[in-house]
Amino acid sequence: MVRVWLKCSALLLVLVLIGTTAGLAQNNVTFKVKMGSEVYGGRFHLGQDVVTVRGDFNDWGNSTNNPDTLKTYSATDTSYTITKSLPAGSINYKFWASSTALGYESIANNRTFTVVAGNDTIPAAWFNNDSAYLKAPKVPVKFQVNMSAAILSGLFIRDSDYVRISGSFNGWSTTLDTMKRNSTDSIYTRTDSLDEGSSIQYKFLKTLRINSDYESISNRAYTVPTGGGIIPVAYFNNDSTVHAVATGTIKWQVNIAEMKALGWFDPTKDTMQVRGSFEGWGGTKITQDLFNTNLYSKTISFGELIGNAMAYKFYMKLDSTHATALWGADWNAHKDDYDYEHPATLGDGNNQFPITQGGTLATTPGFYSQIAPQGLLAASDSVNVTFKVKMGPAVHYINPLNLTTDTVRFVLYDRLWRAAMAKNLHLAAIPDVFKMTGPNMTDTSYTVTIKVKGPTHYNIMYFYRVNKSDGTSYDEGGGLGVSNPYRSRFIGKSGSVWPASYNAPTDVWQKDPPMPTESSPFSTGILPVGAPLVYSLNQNYPNPFNPTTTISYTLPERSAVSLRVYNILGQIVETLVNTEQTSGNHVVVFDANRLSSGVYFYRLEAGRFTQVMKMMLLK
Repeated sequence: MVRVWLKCSALLLVLVLIGTTAGLAQNNVTFKVKMGSEVYGGRFHLGQDVVTVRGDFNDWGNSTNNPDTLKTYSATDTSYTITKSLPAGSINYKFWASSTALGYESIANNRTFTVVAGNDTIPAAWFNNDSAYLKAPKVPVKFQVNMSAAILSGLFIRDSDYVRISGSFNGWSTTLDTMKRNSTDSIYTRTDSLDEGSSIQYKFLKTLRINSDYESISNRAYTVPTGGGIIPVAYFNNDSTVHAVATGTIKWQVNIAEMKALGWFDPTKDTMQVRGSFEGWGGTKITQDLFNTNLYSKTISFGELIGNAMAYKFYMKLDSTHATALWGADWNAHKDDYDYEHPATLGDGNNQFPITQGGTLATTPGFYSQIAPQGLLAASDSVNVTFKVKMGPAVHYINPLNLTTDTVRFVLYDRLWRAAMAKNLHLAAIPDVFKMTGPNMTDTSYTVTIKVKGPTHYNIMYFYRVNKSDGTSYDEGGGLGVSNPYRSRFIGKSGSVWPASYNAPTDVWQKDPPMPTESSPFSTGILPVGAPLVYSLNQNYPNPFNPTTTISYTLPERSAVSLRVYNILGQIVETLVNTEQTSGNHVVVFDANRLSSGVYFYRLEAGRFTQVMKMMLLK
């Protein structure tokens, strides 16, 4: 009897364990959403925007900082899917799209589903339950690009290099839609079948030569007309000029003193890179100087068109253990946002190194992100910073703008700086969006005050956002590779003391970049290693010219500079520079569009140095 009882007890225990395991089991659930209506309506862009599912099973995307992105795209019905492993029970969710026109679905109630044991697929849903999608007919569109100037400049080799179209209609692919050259000229063409009535964005790209493949201009745009169309011939990069190419080496260098002082960069664990157009933004390691441990540099060969500027940024490749200890899981989810520098006076725009000649060149070893050590707040420093924005111009872009029901938000941009604020203020989450107080009906202004506590630095990057009552939102500025994409302000310092409160200058709503920025109250650079030891004025390029040319010169020290253009009678026809400038290489573009053909002279006065050069304008 005892043996039988033991067998029964064992069997009962197994059944209990099986039952417990089944209760905790994860079950595969497939979500599917159709985006056709939003694509056809121009509210969602294939290959550019993403769609995620957010619900109570992933804290609506808040705590994870990594919402579940639907990745599998079906061209048959423009649908996206994702399979999630979820415990049994009821769930609430909605779909969310990254385009500014959409965001969360605007349906009244959350979607619901009951997860049961096993694999299950939720019936496909239209985003916003909007199924008013009429499949547009495919019509032919002919693309054309003239590569002659690129060929003559050495940027493209005819019959061996490729040129392709990359755009919203092909997921911005870099391998599809190769164009063919006409037999009689240097024009490359391709005809694609596109949706009639659709609005597309695209660029041309070519074989990588002389540090460029994609066009560096803004996206090209085209609306496919009824029956199709032929897009007029355009020059690659919209550039019909034949350029000279300069070659040599550039010493890329940066001073990391302030990041070390804040503890955001540890030389014993972290490394430093330079990233830019000259190396495909992949990242090249630069090394610490033996004599100045704050200085990192590396000399790299280059080939570039004279007159072009090489875009670049420095990049702290943070050690995983070190960065996670400082910033937690958010760093793992947004590494580039933490590791890239955010140039303060450029509103996070790229640094630019102008190419005026070949040979041995060097960047000025300024401070990382243009933050001078004098601009650091200690742990004991705390400043309440008040921002004010006048929303009057927004009525031209947000129609209708309702000051009664719409709200204005202040959005912090620099993620590394935000993470430091969260840590210093003992906040659980990184504060990025703040609701502003307003409106003041007298001047349509809104205000907000944020607390800045050290240890951190004194630069704040931000933009303004309008949230409308219908769920749509409108942001200022932004954009990859554009000039000054975000606003940038420095906290003003009273002598050697940080004030308890600071009122930033009043902003005015502005839709498109470049956004307003400020100059740093402190020097953001030091005298370059190998800085020019003499004054010099170079011959303008090109010469002869029509109608623009570049004039370059070097200064061995900070100087009062005057650069003027004279006609043959000795009369001043243009003052190009009349200010104090720092040491280093300087480049000025002279536009003679309003002048007639002939000989002109340009004269540089800097300190006790004076030199005159001759140039010729041919129209």
